[in-house]
Amino acid sequence: MVEAQPEVYPLRVQPELHARVWGGRRLAAVLDVPLPDGPIGESWSMGQANRVLNGPWAGQTLGQLVAAHPRALLGRTVLAGGRRDLPLLFKIIDANDLLSIQVHPDDHYARTVEQAAFGKTEAWYVLDAAPGATVIHGFARPVTAAEVVGGLGDGSITGLVRTLELRAGDSLLVPAGTVHAIGGGLLLAEIQENSDLTYRLYDWGRPRETHVEKSLAVLHPGPPGFAQSAPLEVATAGGTIRYLVACPYFAYQALAVQGTLSLDTAQRSFHILFGYGGAVTVGYGRGTVPLHSGQTILVPAALGAYTLDSAGGRVLRALVPDLHADVIAPLRAAGYAPAPIAALGGAPGNELARLLAPAAHA
Repeated sequence: MVEAQPEVYPLRVQPELHARVWGGRRLAAVLDVPLPDGPIGESWSMGQANRVLNGPWAGQTLGQLVAAHPRALLGRTVLAGGRRDLPLLFKIIDANDLLSIQVHPDDHYARTVEQAAFGKTEAWYVLDAAPGATVIHGFARPVTAAEVVGGLGDGSITGLVRTLELRAGDSLLVPAGTVHAIGGGLLLAEIQENSDLTYRLYDWGRPRETHVEKSLAVLHPGPPGFAQSAPLEVATAGGTIRYLVACPYFAYQALAVQGTLSLDTAQRSFHILFGYGGAVTVGYGRGTVPLHSGQTILVPAALGAYTLDSAGGRVLRALVPDLHADVIAPLRAAGYAPAPIAALGGAPGNELARLLAPAAHA
């Protein structure tokens, strides 16, 4: 049976707030919402359980809408990959203290061991950072399982990992299998596979469960082979698009809007929009939807062409990419060589690098 095409529109959603022992109170100001008591570490700002705030679908969750209208909401690229649910989760993270040293499984391990649909690759964009704020991102050198286990017992694991200092505007890809931890003083916008599979390896003495055996089974025992991304900027009418990171699961971009910026889902994927500076108006064929700083909008794939209007607004955008059409083609057209485009995908030999290999030798 062919899915009937509904009249879609930009969907503004309600954030879900989550208490965390390492959280703080900054999300009240960032999202302009009241917080419950206690340390609040995460806003799940776009996922299956988020409820729509505007229009005819107000009150329904995105999961309900995707189940009813998968083609209209998700798009061709997502459906071609076999997905019938929202494949991405977008979070805002307020780290007031160190998170655990942890690792996420890849899709294969998640399916075969956890009977879960998928694992977790993620990426961070730094919205704000205290001076000297750091993250752990992989190991500083190749390590053995015995070294890791020994380091857990006496705390010397901290001498095995690689520490990176991050500043506002930095971005970093964290592929599944990368041992990592977010340090205190960081406010991050995270895009990830829609999974909550996390294995804690070391938790700084906090009395929480750890998952050493599973962590050892999935971690990559060496340096990731890359650090902060080197974004590629494309100027266009109405603003600029900075390509932050790109992998088969998501493409992540920072948009600076100065006028009217024309965009298009091309019906390939939904777009996630997060305002993080200034007022922006999302325009489409039948009207407009405001996007204020701290708010999140899902643009259904079937919407097609839309615009962002602002006199200086800043927006993060995430989508499930056709890597050729959504990343390689526009960056090549803007004059970028294969090597810097491939670097957006992380370690050497990533999927972008593989797709660009013929061009690199042309």
